[in-house]
Amino acid sequence: MQAINITDSSADIIWNTNEISDSKVVYDTSVPPSLYSKIYTGLTTNHIVNLSQLSSCTKYYYFVKSKDVNNNEATDDNNGNFYSFETLGKEYALFDDVETNTGDWVASGGGNSIWHRDTCKSNSGSYSFKAGSVDCPGIYENNVDTYLTYSKAIDLGGPGHGYHLRFWEYYQTEIYFDFCHIQISINGGTNWFDIITPYDGISNGWVYRDIDLANYNGLINLRFYFSSDVSVTFEGWYIDDIEISRLSACVPSLKYQSSTFTDTCNGTGSGNN
Repeated sequence: MQAINITDSSADIIWNTNEISDSKVVYDTSVPPSLYSKIYTGLTTNHIVNLSQLSSCTKYYYFVKSKDVNNNEATDDNNGNFYSFETLGKEYALFDDVETNTGDWVASGGGNSIWHRDTCKSNSGSYSFKAGSVDCPGIYENNVDTYLTYSKAIDLGGPGHGYHLRFWEYYQTEIYFDFCHIQISINGGTNWFDIITPYDGISNGWVYRDIDLANYNGLINLRFYFSSDVSVTFEGWYIDDIEISRLSACVPSLKYQSSTFTDTCNGTGSGNN
């Protein structure tokens, strides 16, 4: 019995049985666990159940059940002591839910389809950023090049930093011709490049994107770029709940930003600088 692949919001529970059976995990933040359960009906001897939508920095208690083809059920609750694991936390280099204080983002290009803060659709709260018409839902224009640039440099640190770019998105674009680009700069915004292959088409609702930034170190700049061609237009591209984050232990942490030293020495010696 073991909890593996633990993140801030998910974990996998694995165990083995001596004959094929289904998989059930009962879990909770208190004992005895009873509030939540996850069942996989497929029969196996090597069981794995993914628990998702967990709270960060939270201890969960759990036990498992397996039922064979003859409805014989076995339970492992660690002799009534139950099993437990604790989810991780997150450390943020950037977080914006687009609800308030969005002044760190600069929109450019795009004519009447320029990136803007919009209430037509959102993953959480009331607002998201949209590349497209101010109408709801509206359609974007032809020949659009619009950029949403984060105005501050983001410090990823050295190799092995663990940061990912994560955000929610909803898009409807002309397939093969109108593209969503995610770009970074490693020289202060002089040059930009796509960090994944530009994509197009229809997302069919809000989807979560997670991009590992392990290939980049030090200071980077980030922007979202939407482009359209000369004909055929759709609703556009929405993004929400943008973060650059990494998993971290659930303890307080300090991060250096800046410091100012003031000379308050009134003497005349060599140490008065």
